[in-house]
Amino acid sequence: MIEGERGTGKELIARALHFHSARRDKPFYYLNCAGVSSELLGKELSGCGKAQNQEEKNSCFKVAGGGTLYINEICDMPLNLQEQLLRVFKNSRYYNKKSGTEGITDVRIISSTTKNAQHEVKKGTFREDLFYRVNIINIKIPPLRERKEDIIPLAEYFLDKYSALTGKAIKGFDDDVKTLLVQHEWSGNVLELEKLVEKIVSMENRDVVAVPSVVRQIKVPAFKVKGNDTKEVFSGKGIDYQEQVSNYEKELIELAMRKSGGSISKTAQLLKLSRHALRYQMQKLGLLGGQKKQD
Repeated sequence: MIEGERGTGKELIARALHFHSARRDKPFYYLNCAGVSSELLGKELSGCGKAQNQEEKNSCFKVAGGGTLYINEICDMPLNLQEQLLRVFKNSRYYNKKSGTEGITDVRIISSTTKNAQHEVKKGTFREDLFYRVNIINIKIPPLRERKEDIIPLAEYFLDKYSALTGKAIKGFDDDVKTLLVQHEWSGNVLELEKLVEKIVSMENRDVVAVPSVVRQIKVPAFKVKGNDTKEVFSGKGIDYQEQVSNYEKELIELAMRKSGGSISKTAQLLKLSRHALRYQMQKLGLLGGQKKQD
């Protein structure tokens, strides 16, 4: 049984277990108990009803024969079907309504849940005897916020993945972005991180991801500008989001202007922007007033 919050990668681990086992050349069958009616789930177990091609449907135990049956959100399975599943485990046989006969079960069971299975047993929503059958080996996946050392390697992996898919040559994240990513709580775990990076890549036009590309997407308690003291961005009373983003962009441009001696061309190079894009941002932020055109 694999336990973990949503987005932690339970199915990935189940597939890894299958494809690194002696059953890897046999089927991996995904059975989802979350949000599925008892009737439809019962058809998966017993093999009655119609498949998409209108042929009679086989039991999931037959389809996964010799391979792995992955039962996702097993704690959401109705009690009557839990009893049916338990009978299969006890007898190593399943009843196939399609043929009216019994079949021998030869599957490896991997289950997963986002719930606390032992708590569900105490509540009476999950059978204790079934719990002992499926929980022989238990794998608990900690949430991403508890393994912060994984955040940057995962983010860089997703950056390479989506850069290749979009044909962009994004080299990495700058140090300030890495600080932001590590500070974030990641309530959606690895899935949230992956989708954030996918969104950033789709919108990014520079070769290194910088802070402005990230702070528009996630909320963080604080961030640090290179060479400056850490600044509190979010307070307990809430803040004006657009104002904070504008203030950071303004400070970033001003720092680059000072470093380049006031040259717009050199500032644009430092920020990896075109001169047109930089002038547009400066005009929007009120930084062009009295600014001499310098190259």
